[in-house]
Amino acid sequence: MTLTTLFPIIPELFLALLAMVLVLWAAFGRIEEKTADTIKRFTLLGLFVTAILVIVYGLRADIVLSGLFATSPFIVYMKILTLVGAFLVLLMAGPHLRVGRIHKPEFSILLILAVLGMMVVISSNDLIVLYMGIELQSFPLYVIAAMQRDNLRSSEAGLKYFLLGGLSSSLLLYGISMIYGFTGSTNYDEVGTVLFLSENISSGVVIGVVFLLAGIAFKISAAPFHMWTPDVYEGTPTIVTAFFAAVPKVAAMTLFLQVTYNMLGPATASWQQVIIAISLASMIIGAFGAVMQSDIKRLIAYSSVAHMGYALVGVASAIPEGVSAVMLYMTIYVVSAI
Repeated sequence: MTLTTLFPIIPELFLALLAMVLVLWAAFGRIEEKTADTIKRFTLLGLFVTAILVIVYGLRADIVLSGLFATSPFIVYMKILTLVGAFLVLLMAGPHLRVGRIHKPEFSILLILAVLGMMVVISSNDLIVLYMGIELQSFPLYVIAAMQRDNLRSSEAGLKYFLLGGLSSSLLLYGISMIYGFTGSTNYDEVGTVLFLSENISSGVVIGVVFLLAGIAFKISAAPFHMWTPDVYEGTPTIVTAFFAAVPKVAAMTLFLQVTYNMLGPATASWQQVIIAISLASMIIGAFGAVMQSDIKRLIAYSSVAHMGYALVGVASAIPEGVSAVMLYMTIYVVSAI
């Protein structure tokens, strides 16, 4: 491994280093609110610098770290969209955090760690890296959801999110184990090669694909894996709801595209029907579920479910134009949601 092979992961290394520095700053800060304001400013600056680093070091299509980490213009675009979404949420977070009594240094640090996990997910080229990125993204989000410790609804939201997140992780891991068991690899390219050379796709691989897609569908709150969304959105402060509704969806939708188009491309028939079913269910449940809501945050939750169904139409098309359609739709969705 040479120094040049580490260039594509410089943005992630920078964010990780920034998070560690800010953790120490928060630990030794004397006045919590003043420290929170300072850390928020440095977080905003850090997200801006990270976006520049992503553009500088990620535009060239490359696969590094023994095939574990990928960069390309598509990946750069989705990372920039994630960083812009997080930047905008944090930029307007101040008054909401004070009203929700969570104006603390921890919020900005947890947001950095969640964004770091999302960037790892977007660049993952291996199922193990995928899982590590999802967990790095999820654990800060569990804490953010339950940051209002004196609010029963917030605690309930964090607990539900954590328990159902654990369920989705188990589905994801089971799917990964099945795919590894029947293909002998966890690398996207190697799994794709095995599937391409296979005359008949094994039923074990199909089962693994279904469980893998189910686990990812939970992360974008696609039906029928959306059951956590209304309660979590309702129990969290408004600014946290905005973050949940917009930013993690970009990473998870990118993951959908990477897994289906790259890894499972030769086995389109095995996953296309699953995506179509999830897309239809999300559009129908999201639309009709929203009709019955009287709480604006629960309405946003069901709106998010429906929007993910619309975005999955592009994934289900299984054609290159579908990727462009999803990129455009997610850009419009993030801006409109925030």
